[in-house]
Amino acid sequence: MCSVDPDEITEMVHATGALDISRGDVLCRKCGESAAEVVLRVKDAYCRLCFLSYFVHKFRSTIGKSKQIHAGDRVLVATSGGASSTALLHMIREGLNENSHKKLRFDPAFLYID
Repeated sequence: MCSVDPDEITEMVHATGALDISRGDVLCRKCGESAAEVVLRVKDAYCRLCFLSYFVHKFRSTIGKSKQIHAGDRVLVATSGGASSTALLHMIREGLNENSHKKLRFDPAFLYID
């Protein structure tokens, strides 16, 4: 089994200049109210809700900017059931939700690959 000494993590955090959110004293950079739970790009700390909002926005903007998928297109999405596939399915479901801002307008079909 692999074991990690907490002192080694602290040394790595200080060496890279990354934010250390383990103590719970770092606030979310977006809302500034909740304790940070996720750090992106070494210095961008987000709480859970702001991170999910950021993640959904990035997903939708990437699909929109690529201009590969148009309204009404049928899209085959291959999934394996792993963490990445599950996250992708969640983002697609959220994007197709009637109440979502800038709803995705394609028709997905899913293929499970074992």
